[in-house]
Amino acid sequence: MDAHIDWYSFTMVYNHGDNERVTAAFVQNHLPFIVGDDLCNLMRFDTTVWEKTAGRPPFAFALRANGIAIYAGKPSLILIEVSGQGCDYLRRLGNLEKIILKTAATTTRIDVACDIITEINPQAFVARSKSRRARAKSYIKSDTGVTAYVGSRKSERYARVYRYTEPHPRANTLRVEMVSRKDTGKAVARLYCDKGLEAVLKHLTFTYGWEHPLWQTEAIEQNVKRHRADRPTSKTMMWLIKQAAPAFKKLVADGTIEDAGKFLGEYFL
Repeated sequence: MDAHIDWYSFTMVYNHGDNERVTAAFVQNHLPFIVGDDLCNLMRFDTTVWEKTAGRPPFAFALRANGIAIYAGKPSLILIEVSGQGCDYLRRLGNLEKIILKTAATTTRIDVACDIITEINPQAFVARSKSRRARAKSYIKSDTGVTAYVGSRKSERYARVYRYTEPHPRANTLRVEMVSRKDTGKAVARLYCDKGLEAVLKHLTFTYGWEHPLWQTEAIEQNVKRHRADRPTSKTMMWLIKQAAPAFKKLVADGTIEDAGKFLGEYFL
């Protein structure tokens, strides 16, 4: 069972108003001042690589790089959000744990993910759970896979268990993601800082009542260089397989593309 932090976000105080242009310039030019020199070095903030994008309420805009987003434009507050891609990036640098240690008091969300190679489907895994805290269960099936939810997605904590269908590169893996937000997120972050990931998993095991034989918190592997198919890449691959490939085969079959190998070599390779 491969366990890891897959999402982390926290806030920082910002006392320079809510003018978007001024704030954007300030954030881009004074990142060390905003997050502190130590944290800036840990996160490898480079003011030259940040892309400005639209924000989300109540933040007017965001700056993004390496799977990390800085939301700003709200008076007195900045939100720093580290996605799964960003967690991998910081983990490779050896800095993710240090960042959580420095910012646990202002955590807004922390996700713990566990990957299990198995043929078991999400419904079967969730059916064995017995939780007194997260009783609501729901299931969503789509063309790309199946997801089971335990707990309400509007609450401070919930879990999603999913697996992709073939031919997705992670179709052989069951993923269990446990989301903790607000005060619950702060408590999980503190536990992670005090006692480590295994203690967090034992706490979450009790919270969600995981009882399936596959769930073995004593057999945790933490692999920094594991394969990761993030969402943008996964969507592109599924588009290639389900839409581009059939169109390509049709063009080969009707003679529009006379030499498939030459075509692929010229335009794809």
